[in-house]
Amino acid sequence: MTGGFRRPGVEGPAERALATELGRRLDALRAAHEAIEIRRAAAETRGVWSLANAYLAAEAPWTTLKSDRARAGSVLRIGLALVRTAAIAAWPFIPATAERVLNALGEPCGVPTLPTDGAAALDAIEGGRAVSVPPLLFRKLDTDGIARLRARSAG
Repeated sequence: MTGGFRRPGVEGPAERALATELGRRLDALRAAHEAIEIRRAAAETRGVWSLANAYLAAEAPWTTLKSDRARAGSVLRIGLALVRTAAIAAWPFIPATAERVLNALGEPCGVPTLPTDGAAALDAIEGGRAVSVPPLLFRKLDTDGIARLRARSAG
């Protein structure tokens, strides 16, 4: 981790470890893109998503809210920053969907820049920012839809 958090009281052991691992993932993602290794870039993108899911599951802000509102708020803000980072990482693969997520987070339109530092990425959403729920990003596939996709790919 080359940077630090701007907000006092946010950088705890979980966040320091998260920032370090996120920085490692971002470096690996950047290297995969530069080497034009698309499968590796896709795997690193999924790694960013997994990291975000693991952090939120471990820190459980929905439970922490009952005992420590400030901590829950910090975890939620960092969670939103992780969603932002995941959308930026996914942009080369699913640009329209990533843009919808970034717009819901109040980010400017256009090609996003991949963060270079894990701590800076976690600190990218300021407290009090208005965010909205994005529209449905992916429709649920039913049995008929799966059959149509299989038939289309087989033919």
